[in-house]
Amino acid sequence: MAKEKSKPEMLIRMMYPEGVSEEPFADMTEGNAEWMKFLDLLLMTLSVIQDENDPYSFERRGCRHLLAGMENTLIPAAGAGFADRKKFRVVFSQLLERSRNTLYKGGNLPIAEPLVFMTVTESDFISMLLAFAYRTNRKYEKIFTYLQCGKDVSISRDVSVPTVGLAADLTGLFSEDDAALSLYENSFLNKYIMTGAGTAEDFSGMSAQLVMRKCAFDYFSGRPMDLGRFSGCCTYERECEDYEKLMAHEKEAEELILAFTADVGSMGGRLIQLCGAEGSGRTFLARSLATKQQRKLISLSVSGFFTLPYADREELLSELTAYCMFTGSILMLKNLPSGERMLDITAADRLSGLIDRCCSDCGPILVISEEPVDSSVKTRADVSTIFLGETSPSVQADFWRYFMALNGIVPAEDISVQTLTSLYNMTPGKIEAVLKRSAVILRPDEDTGKSIMDAGCLRHSMRSLSRVDFGKNATLLKSAFDWDDLKLSENAEFMLKEAVTRIKNRSIIMSDYGFEEKLPYGSGTSICLYGPPGTGKTMAALVLANDLGLDMYRVDLSQIESKYIGETQKNLGKIFDAAANSNAILFFDEADALFARRTDSGNSNDRHANSQVAYLLQRMEAYRGVSILATNIAQNFDAAFKRRITYMIPVERPDEEERLKIWKSVFPENAPLDKKLNLKKLAEQADLSGSQIKSAALHASYLAAQRGSSIGMNELVEAVELEYKKEGRLTDRVVI
Repeated sequence: MAKEKSKPEMLIRMMYPEGVSEEPFADMTEGNAEWMKFLDLLLMTLSVIQDENDPYSFERRGCRHLLAGMENTLIPAAGAGFADRKKFRVVFSQLLERSRNTLYKGGNLPIAEPLVFMTVTESDFISMLLAFAYRTNRKYEKIFTYLQCGKDVSISRDVSVPTVGLAADLTGLFSEDDAALSLYENSFLNKYIMTGAGTAEDFSGMSAQLVMRKCAFDYFSGRPMDLGRFSGCCTYERECEDYEKLMAHEKEAEELILAFTADVGSMGGRLIQLCGAEGSGRTFLARSLATKQQRKLISLSVSGFFTLPYADREELLSELTAYCMFTGSILMLKNLPSGERMLDITAADRLSGLIDRCCSDCGPILVISEEPVDSSVKTRADVSTIFLGETSPSVQADFWRYFMALNGIVPAEDISVQTLTSLYNMTPGKIEAVLKRSAVILRPDEDTGKSIMDAGCLRHSMRSLSRVDFGKNATLLKSAFDWDDLKLSENAEFMLKEAVTRIKNRSIIMSDYGFEEKLPYGSGTSICLYGPPGTGKTMAALVLANDLGLDMYRVDLSQIESKYIGETQKNLGKIFDAAANSNAILFFDEADALFARRTDSGNSNDRHANSQVAYLLQRMEAYRGVSILATNIAQNFDAAFKRRITYMIPVERPDEEERLKIWKSVFPENAPLDKKLNLKKLAEQADLSGSQIKSAALHASYLAAQRGSSIGMNELVEAVELEYKKEGRLTDRVVI
């Protein structure tokens, strides 16, 4: 006589009349449906067991017990377990093997990936199925309520949510795996899939609820994953399709791949720092890495992250780490606090915690910043630092051409790429920003559809994006002076124009001729304008700046000099650091404040003064832009000083011929000049500098306006004598 089949065995036959197929799942929908069917089998079986007081029923830890058999739960169990466990085990193993076949052959079955590829236990997997089912179909609310509490729903908790205890009882039907042991705080399940699993405080561990994260549910069900309400802090970085064409740092890119793919030697994970100036290509390098690795790149703004309330920060980190794990995305931290903002110990500790958690839970992470993470930030991770230096003129030229073509821009005849790379030391990011801005301003040609960019448009875009705030240390000088306004000696004007030519052709010499490899240090241009006060040194510098189309900032050395040792160098360093990527001309006025005390003496004060000058010259030599010194003192220029300056240009008091040129050009067209005005006689008798002539002309104009007359010799003689008095030259007289 055949043995009567048990109800659990009959349920298996009912659910799987033809057994479990060995063929891979056709798609994700079929795979999910089959695993949900297995969960339904377990739930039906558990319901039958507890309703009929099956011996295994008294070993259960997570579901309700009937009052009629309650005393049996207190009797020490024999540990026989579920009688049909092996039969259910067969079904589970067949589904698992079918899932493996699907995934190994390239199929899409996200819900089985944790079980096949990761360290998820069988009880973890059942917990996942329960939480997934709860989000999928509301029928499970009543089923879970019945199994966990029956009709007794007086417990002040939503008993429709599946619990750890239910997962343990279901797992026991086909496995000896212990669900409770797998749901500790730092388990895979808690980190990436569940929200708060195993953390119940007011209930036992078996009562802890299983709630699946939205990102996990989206991933398992094939829905598009998004960052939700945290999109303000987190952003997707776009793919980098042209990374081979635009790679400005090939050596650094290879170094990044090696660091990212190397074995992690620390339990704390790996942190890779990409350090460089803004726009130097740090984000581009990270995007190219993600593209090569066929992964997404997510950036997290650290400054924005720390503005969130603590609870939101914890939720964001949990969602973010889960998202990176499921999608294989690379996490990149940006906008890190630095400098004075890191003096706060609390800020350093918070950043340390953030970095450690991200490195531990998200695999190798990237950090982009100008400088390496502050030493006050301690981390358990292995740290690799990659510095992105300045790009060469030839590489910058490639970026100019690429972004011009990308934005539909054609340079006008007065603009060449060689001139651009000579005048402007630009990061790839700034080149892109300048041309995007120009594309908005310009109107496309009706015939070609291209936008013609002239020098004026370029300078406007360049200046608007390159302005730098030097604070009180430097002032932007503006002037419309050109070469016609400048009256210098023939030799001085020749040298100044030669300097302009040198600056405009820097790219050809350094890049095309190959001098950049021979002269990697000091490719900029330094100029010293020396001569008596009022001879036009500032005006000469402004004319040069206008010819080049560059902003010029006046640095008053007398204001930044300090009596404290090292402070002057510190102030100078801040100026050069701020100007590094501004393409600004640095005009150091009143340099006498330093040079007046430059001597060969050996006392401490003299050594202090000499070290200040040496530091200034060192930074001028290293600066890739244009730096100009203006000084009234010429006798203290030793050989070491002259060696470091590109051009030494004397700006002397004008002679009679030069004074006449200045007198003729100083008055505007609308100035009411007396017809009997003898400017030649003034130039012959009045030994004035260029600035004195301008001052005298202005004063004479005020006198004429006060008297209601034209500007004549009487007014000019009075104005000239006033200039003499200011200099203490009371004996000189001008004879009309």
